[in-house]
Amino acid sequence: MRKILDDNTISCEQFLRVHCCVEELFRRLLLIGLRLKGVQYNDAVTISEIYYESMNDKFIKKVIEYCGLNYNKLIDFGNYKTFQALFLEFAKPHRNKLVHGLALNYSDNELLELLISIDKCLIQELEAFFNQENKLSFFDPPKKWGAKRIAKKADIKKIYKELLGRNLLPPSVHNKKSVANIMKEMKRG
Repeated sequence: MRKILDDNTISCEQFLRVHCCVEELFRRLLLIGLRLKGVQYNDAVTISEIYYESMNDKFIKKVIEYCGLNYNKLIDFGNYKTFQALFLEFAKPHRNKLVHGLALNYSDNELLELLISIDKCLIQELEAFFNQENKLSFFDPPKKWGAKRIAKKADIKKIYKELLGRNLLPPSVHNKKSVANIMKEMKRG
């Protein structure tokens, strides 16, 4: 991720890579939050990989609070609120147009530079907030955030419903299939 974020190339491909980094950052925070809620590491990885909720302020709030942080403090921190709004209301729709084929390519370098900057600034604001609040980074392992080793296997279905508000857990999770197979099954219907 750091290599992508340090790359200053201006292109559609770079915009998509950086935007994916932001989305993966929130998935990583979901994993950390699940671990802090007492979910075993492997279960937390599985849930964070298969859980899908569109990137929106509700999802971001949930993830931040799972990590033991105050979402309202984050919103008031520096320019975070502005960058979150720009990410969700400006950059995300451009990403969706590219990914879903509604736009084949953007040739306007100023637009691409703006989109990439929005995503990178959002990450920088998040990192600065984490550092100020608890001297942590989203690159730190869950253990450093305070997650404890869990000996007892958790009920994934219960966690999925209670914590994430979803009733439908893909049945293959209980069969110990790989996440790739789970994703394929979910896409098929």
